[in-house]
Amino acid sequence: MLCEDFLCECLADETTNSDAAETVHVMWTPRNAVTRFIAVATVVPSVLEEQT
Repeated sequence: MLCEDFLCECLADETTNSDAAETVHVMWTPRNAVTRFIAVATVVPSVLEEQT
């Protein structure tokens, strides 16, 4: 599995998925469920901090 973590914050307006073709194979999951799919040891610490 290849996974890249990005910590993003919306600065204005509302976030949208305006390029469905780009994210067609992405599985969106609630923040607090990330570690159900990705081992904690491989998740960037700042991503785990965002879950709390």
